Amino acid sequence: MLINKKGITKLIPHTGNIVLIDAVMRWDDNEIVCEANSHTDHGNPLRDDDQLNSLCVIEYAAQATAAHGALVASATVKPKEGYLAGLKDITLYVDRLDNLENNLEIYAKRKISLNNSFVYDFSVSSGKISVADGRLFVIAKPTG
Repeated sequence: MLINKKGITKLIPHTGNIVLIDAVMRWDDNEIVCEANSHTDHGNPLRDDDQLNSLCVIEYAAQATAAHGALVASATVKPKEGYLAGLKDITLYVDRLDNLENNLEIYAKRKISLNNSFVYDFSVSSGKISVADGRLFVIAKPTG
């Protein structure tokens, strides 16, 4: 593990139990791999009727891209806030996340970086189970 949950809370604007990512396993200028086990937590704030719908995987991917953006940004342009501006080609391979026994592995690859706009392809798996994949469009607001 490269960065633990405490370190992640310094990278993304989320606080408390809405921080869904537990660890950054590796990253470079274009990719990040994170792990999470919060999908099995009964206190997960995204649960509804004690279930976690697979659509919530988008928030996991968004948090991974936010962490990546903070890690690759220089101190002078580090984004303060980011907005999920769009989704494309989202495929969900499971109905629920809460019944997946293994940790979620969240992989995101930055495809485009232009000014404060970013496009990431992502995939999420749990053990050998493919959970979801797709594309996120993110707009970041620079600090200052």
